[in-house]
Amino acid sequence: MQFFKSILIIALLAVSTTVFAQQKYENEIRISRDSVPTKALEFIDTAPFDKKIRWYKEYFLDGTSIEAKTRYQGKRYSIEFDPSGKLEDVEIDHRWRHAPEQVRLLMENYLKERFGHYTLDKLQFQYSGPSEQVFEWLHERLSASELTLRYEVVIHTKDNGKYKRYEVLFDAEGAPLRSAEFIPKNLDNIEY
Repeated sequence: MQFFKSILIIALLAVSTTVFAQQKYENEIRISRDSVPTKALEFIDTAPFDKKIRWYKEYFLDGTSIEAKTRYQGKRYSIEFDPSGKLEDVEIDHRWRHAPEQVRLLMENYLKERFGHYTLDKLQFQYSGPSEQVFEWLHERLSASELTLRYEVVIHTKDNGKYKRYEVLFDAEGAPLRSAEFIPKNLDNIEY
């Protein structure tokens, strides 16, 4: 039994090293409806959203995405599409206490172990699946259990006196999937 515990600990350490080996650069600019791919417009125009939609183009280290932001049923929604307009996921802002207690405890334990002291900036429930299923779920004709649920957590902490922000993605059970340290948007001091 002790042998299996040792193997499990080694595996978790290997995963956590891999999970935290990434960096994330994210910059978004507001775009007009005219700049949005037709496929994304059709999805949003037929979704049940009743508030104004704001469109953004997000730039990452490895590409771009299109994002629609709105409020629906008292919550902030971000609906993300790839550059061609294919749905990627729907993210909904939630308070920390809205995560299931067991999942929340696992995420808290992981974050405390990895970062020590940290401050939670944001929690989003991230739903993904075939666009038809996500569409049916938005219209409340399909249970959320039919979709893939993940939790996206953004925190900030200090490391050797320096302020750092991280995004950590957890699966539906609270296990870490990936993490990335945000690269500051001011890139003037990057050397080439």
